[in-house]
Amino acid sequence: MGISLYDLKVIGGLPILGLPYDEFIPLNRELCREDLYPSTTGELLKIHAQLCVFHKKGQVFHDQWIEHFFRGEAIYGAAGNKNNIVPKHKAKDLKFPLNISREGQLAAFLAFWLSRFVLLLDNAIRPECFYMASLMARGFRVSLAPAVLGLIYHALGTVATHRRGPGLANAYLPIHYVIGWLGEHFPDLIDRRSDNDFPAHYPLLARYSQIEAKYVSSNQARIIFRSEFMVYRPSVFLAQEDCILLDTESLADDAFEFLVCMRSALLPVRLGGDLWLEPYYPNRFGRQFGFDQGVPENKLLFSNSLADDQFPESVGPIAVVRPLQNLVSVANFVHQIFGNGVNQNRREFISREIEGIFSRLYSSETPAQLHMHHSEITKALRLLGSTVDILGCGETAFKQFAQLVDWIFELARRHSKSSAYIEALGDVNIDVIHDLIRQHEECLNTKLALEAELTEVAKEIEDLDVKEVTIREAEERVRQMREEHEAKKTSLNMQKMNFEISLEHQNEQAIQLQQSRIDAKEDLLPHIGSTRLSMKAQEREIHRLINALFSSCSKL
Repeated sequence: MGISLYDLKVIGGLPILGLPYDEFIPLNRELCREDLYPSTTGELLKIHAQLCVFHKKGQVFHDQWIEHFFRGEAIYGAAGNKNNIVPKHKAKDLKFPLNISREGQLAAFLAFWLSRFVLLLDNAIRPECFYMASLMARGFRVSLAPAVLGLIYHALGTVATHRRGPGLANAYLPIHYVIGWLGEHFPDLIDRRSDNDFPAHYPLLARYSQIEAKYVSSNQARIIFRSEFMVYRPSVFLAQEDCILLDTESLADDAFEFLVCMRSALLPVRLGGDLWLEPYYPNRFGRQFGFDQGVPENKLLFSNSLADDQFPESVGPIAVVRPLQNLVSVANFVHQIFGNGVNQNRREFISREIEGIFSRLYSSETPAQLHMHHSEITKALRLLGSTVDILGCGETAFKQFAQLVDWIFELARRHSKSSAYIEALGDVNIDVIHDLIRQHEECLNTKLALEAELTEVAKEIEDLDVKEVTIREAEERVRQMREEHEAKKTSLNMQKMNFEISLEHQNEQAIQLQQSRIDAKEDLLPHIGSTRLSMKAQEREIHRLINALFSSCSKL
C-alpha cells in the first residue's frame, strides 16, 4: 500500500492537473511587467520586507503574518480545542497601514495556507511561494498534489533512514494528509466525524478535523494493519459500465487524472531554496486502483551471503514452460538463423541436433534429471558451434542460444545445491522459523522504539540538568535577595521603633505646652493684642499732636 496522487485529490482536495508548482523569487527588473508576473507578487514581497524590518528579523513567522493582515477581533487562539478561547481585543496600534489590493489580500492568505498547511517546511512564511499564491488568487489552477506527495515521500524517507533511528529525525511534512490517508484505509485506527457535519463537496480530510488523537499501542497498531477490515479502495473511480480510457483531447479531466495517478514518474519538489526529485511507483500498490496484485513471499529467509551464493529467492517446485508444443517449429528456427545459404543436408543435421537438445530439455521433469543430460547437450553444442564456424553465418543467434542453454544448466546446478542444503538440514519446521523470524522482527522493532525513547528521555534529562543550573542560580539570587530583604526590614523596624518613641515624647511635650498655654491665660491674648494696637495708635496720635503744636508755635 502507499499514498497516491489520487488519494491526495480525494482526501485533501488537491488538484493533480494545472500549472506545475514551482517556488522562486522573480528578478526585480521583471516584477513590474504585468505580462510576466501579477502585481500582487510585488505587493507581497514589499510587505514581507517591511515586516522583516519591523520585527528586526530575517524572516516573517506565521503569527506575525496573520497579525499584520488581520484587523478584526481575535477570538480563538487555535483550532481543535474548544477551551482555546482568548479574550477579545482590538487590533494593535503598532501595525502600519495595510496598503494592499483586494486580490493581494487573497494572495496573502493563500501564501499563508501554502506555507503553513499544504507545503510546510518550517514556521516562517516563504516569499518564494508568493508567485504561486498570486496565480491561484487570479483563478489559475496549480498542480499541488505532486509537490505535496513528493514532500511527504521525502520527509518519510528522511525519518526512515535517519542514522540515529526513525523517531529522532527533524522532518517537516503535512502530517494531516497522512492522517487522513490512514483514517480512510484503516477505519479502526482513527476516529472520524459524521459526514453530516460538513457539506458533501468538502474533501474527505474534513472528517478528521478537530478530532482528538487516540492512543494506539504498537501491538494494537500491528493488529489493525493486519486485520480484515483494511480498506484498499476507500475512494474509487466511478463508472456505470466497463469503459476504456484513452489519452485523447476528448477525455474528461477526472478520467485523465486517474490515468496520471497510475503512471510511474518522478515528483519534482522545489520549496524555498530546496529542490529534489522523488520517485513515484504506483505499480507497487496497484490494488488501490482496482488491479489484481500478488504479494511475493519468501518461503525461507537466510543471510545475504547464503541467499546470494547458494539459494534462489523462493525454494519450490519449478514450473516447466514449454512454448514449443511440437518440434516441427525447430526447422523454422534454423531457417531464421541461417537463411537459405545452407544446403539441405547441413540444415537437416543442425535441425536434428537442436531437436535432440530440446528433447533432452523437455524430457527432464526435475533439475536432477536435467543435469544428467548436461554432457550430451554440451557435446551437441560444441559440434553445432564448429558447424556454425565453418558456415560463417548465424554466429550471434547461435551464441545467444548456447548462452541460454548454459544458463538453464546453471539454474539447475543452483537448484540441486539448494536441495542438498535443505536435505542436510533435516526436519525443519518452516512455520516455526517464520514465527521466530516474526517475533525477532517485533523484538527488534520494540528495541528500536525503546532505544529511541531512551535517547529522548536522556535528552530530556540533559535539558533538565541545564535548567537545574539555572534554577540553582535563581535560588542563590533569591537567597541573597531574602537576606537583603531581612536586613532592610530589621533596619526599618528599628527606625519605626525610634520614631514611635520620639512620637510619644512629642505627645507628652505637646500636652505640657498645652497646659502651659492655659496657665498663661492664653484666652486673654486677643484682648492684649488689640490693647497693644490701641496703645500704638495713641502713641502715633500723641506724636502727631506734638508736631502740630510745634508747627503752630513756630508760626507765631
